Amino acid sequence: MRRLVLAALAVLLLGAASPADEAKRVLATSDPASFNYFEIKAGLGPDGFQRLMDTVSEAMLAPQDPGGGRDLTRSPCWSRRQAEIMGGLLLANLSPSMEAYGADQRAARAALSRLEGFRPRLAAGEDVGPPYEASLKQLRAAAASGDARKAELLRRAAQDQIARQHLQAVWGHGSWAGPLSANAVKYLEPILSVEVCEVDQANTAWLKGEVRDHGWFAISAYGAQVDNQAWLLVQHADHDRDFQRQTLKLLESLLASRDTSPKNYAYLYDRVAVADDRPQRYATQGGCTTAGAWRPYPVEDAARVDEVRAAVGLGPFADYAAQLKDSCG
Repeated sequence: MRRLVLAALAVLLLGAASPADEAKRVLATSDPASFNYFEIKAGLGPDGFQRLMDTVSEAMLAPQDPGGGRDLTRSPCWSRRQAEIMGGLLLANLSPSMEAYGADQRAARAALSRLEGFRPRLAAGEDVGPPYEASLKQLRAAAASGDARKAELLRRAAQDQIARQHLQAVWGHGSWAGPLSANAVKYLEPILSVEVCEVDQANTAWLKGEVRDHGWFAISAYGAQVDNQAWLLVQHADHDRDFQRQTLKLLESLLASRDTSPKNYAYLYDRVAVADDRPQRYATQGGCTTAGAWRPYPVEDAARVDEVRAAVGLGPFADYAAQLKDSCG
C-alpha cells in the first residue's frame, strides 16, 4: 500500500512540472540507465511527453552540429549517456504500462551485460557463431598478415562489421542478445549505435592519413580483398563527405588500371551523389517505401540503368531491388 501511495504522489508531483522542466532534469541525470522515464510519461501525458522528447532531441543535436543545421552525417557521435537517455525515452514512449516498461528495460540491460561478457571472447578470436563468423575470420587474417598496413586495415574493417553485427544480433534475437521484445530492441538501438559511430569516425581518421601518406590500397599491390575493405571504410565515412568525394576521384583514376573495383566505385559514386542532392547513376541507393517495397532515389537515366550497371559489373536493377525488398518489413 505504501508503495502505491508513493507512486501516486510521484505522478502528482511530476504532473505539476512542465515538459521543459522535465527535459532539463532528464538531460542533467548522471545515471540515465536507472532513470524512470515512464514515470515522467505518466505525469506529463502523451502530448507533454512528446514535447519533452522533442526538447531532449533538439538539445542533444544542437551542440553537435557546427553548421547550425540538421546535417547529422557531419555530427560527432552521441555519448553513451546520451544514448542511454534516448533509449529510455523511446522505451517509455512505446510502453503501454509501467510493468511492461520495467520488464523490457530489465531484459535489455541483461542483454547489454551479456554483451560485455561476450566481448573478450570476440577479442580472443573464439568461434562464437553467427553473425560474427566472417569478421572473426578477418581478424585471424589480420593477425597472420606479415604486412602491418594490410593487417591494420583488415582489423579495422572487421571492427566495422562487428559493431554492426551487434545490432544484427539484437534484430535477429541471436547470440548474446537472446529473445527481446520489439520495444526492448528499440531501447538498445541508440546505445549500440554509439559504437558504430565511434568505430566509423576512428576508421575514417586512420584511413585518411594512410591514403594521404601512402596512397590507395591498390589491387595490384594488395589484392582485391584489401581494396574492398578500404572501400568499405570509405562507404561508412558519411560523417566526412569531403573525404568521400576525394576518394571517389581517386578511385576513378584507378579504374583504367583495374586497381580498384568498378562495382565499389559505382556504390560510392551513388552515395556521394545522393548526399550532394544529385541523381545517382547506378541505382544502388534507395529506401523502403512500404512493407516489402524498396525504391531507388532519383536516377540520372532510369531507362538505361541496366546498361550503366552492366558496364561496372552490376546485375540487373530488378534483381537488386528484389533482394532489398526483403529488408522492408
